[in-house]
Formats: sequence, structure tokens, C-alpha cells
Amino acid sequence: MDLHALFPWLPAWLITGSPLPLLGAGALIVLGLVWVAQAGKARRQALWTRQRSLDTLKDMSWRDFERLTAETFHKIGYRVSEKGGRRADGGIDLLIERDGQTFTVQCKHWVRGYVGVTIVREAVGVALHEGVSGAYVVTVLGFTKAARDFARGKPVHLVDGRGLLDLIAKGRGEDFTWRPLAPRPPPPQSYAPAPPPAGQPRKRRWYPRRRAKKTPAGKAGA
Repeated sequence: MDLHALFPWLPAWLITGSPLPLLGAGALIVLGLVWVAQAGKARRQALWTRQRSLDTLKDMSWRDFERLTAETFHKIGYRVSEKGGRRADGGIDLLIERDGQTFTVQCKHWVRGYVGVTIVREAVGVALHEGVSGAYVVTVLGFTKAARDFARGKPVHLVDGRGLLDLIAKGRGEDFTWRPLAPRPPPPQSYAPAPPPAGQPRKRRWYPRRRAKKTPAGKAGA
């Protein structure tokens, strides 16, 4: 059977079965995967190096926030497995392990609100379901009072932006100096008219009265 006659679009080396081109293609694939891994590692290292305040945490994307959290736990001695990304993570973005203990990590890059008790309760439930030692919930701004109250006495660690920066400083082996956020601008003023004081009647608007039209004499209706 002449394969070249049946499939003229196939390259000749594939029809003859020569292994050298296949080995060359495999080597290129391996080199590509190594390059992608090294590029991702360099990106995480750059993210981790330039974090010095909450402003830089807020400016990054949610995906970079996950990468930064993974690199931070790696720098302080944990073995990290990434479970999140664009796929459904089932409440787990990272799995970290050290000294025989394993923890789930849920990253919430919330820059406009605080993480509530529902998220913390779900993190505890996922950790219990997975049979691990506990859970971490990492965010930027912080947690509500209800979330902090629920976490007391439970196998969950709440890490806000300040706590994450402390962990980054710990990984660098340096003392961390907390830099507070710049004050927020005041809310825009409302230009709605203020209500009158109690007991004072509202002013009534004056509208001109319409004058009745005069009917000429002799044209009145019957």
C-alpha cells in the first residue's frame, strides 16, 4: 500500500517512520515545557520581590494574588501544590504541606469588601472533608467581625493583607515595617435639598392662576 499516494499531505519522514524527526519534535516539546515552567517561576519571584505595601497587593489581578500566595508559602518552607487557576477548585486554591501537616488555602483577592463568615465556614468544611490539618483563608482588606468570631477555636487561619506582608518579610528574613493605607477620600456630597426643621411648615410654591377666557357676546352656547 502506497501511503504517500493515499495521504499526499503527510510529510515523508512520518511515512517512512524515521525516529530522528520524532525525537527532535519531542525534544522541542520538552524544552517548551521547561521554558514555560521557568517563566512562571520567574513571574512568581518578581511578584514576591516587589510587595511592600497593601497598594501593590490591591493593584494585582486575582490570578497573580494566587501566585504570590503560593510563592510566599514556598519561601517560608511549605511544599505547595496549586489547585485553583481557571478550573473549578472546589474551595481549594492551594495545598501546602510542612512537618507532616497539610492545609488547604483559599485566596480571595477582595479589594472592595471584607470576607464574611460564609467563606470562612466553607473553608473549615472543605478542610474537614479533605481530612487535612486545617485551612488558610488569605485576602487583602480583612475579615468581618462575624468571620473572626467564628474562626476562634477552629482549625482555620485568617490572613489579611497585613498578615501576608508579614509572611513575605519572614521569607526574606527581614523586619517588616507596616505601611498604612492612604486615607480614603470623603464620600461625594449629596445635593438633595435638606428637609425643613421639625415644626416648621413647608413653603408652598406659588403658581399663577389661569384666567378664564372671555366669550364674545352673542356667541355663547345655547
